[in-house]
Amino acid sequence: MKEDKEERHESRHIKKESLLKALEQSLGVVTVACKKADIPRSTYYKWLKEDEVFAKQVMDIENVALDFAESQLHTQIG
Repeated sequence: MKEDKEERHESRHIKKESLLKALEQSLGVVTVACKKADIPRSTYYKWLKEDEVFAKQVMDIENVALDFAESQLHTQIG
């Protein structure tokens, strides 16, 4: 029984890592990341709400994506 719980926890951790990688690659676009990681958006939002570490990692990715977008805008402006 304990092994099953540990296996589920490890599987969830791997899925979260996969989703975070996809989120980074999609520059924070949740729909694209969820499709790429094959994880329902509802699961993403559940994790975001219930897992503080996951939420912090998502926020970090969103900040990087925002910085990238701002730098691209500045490049376009001149």
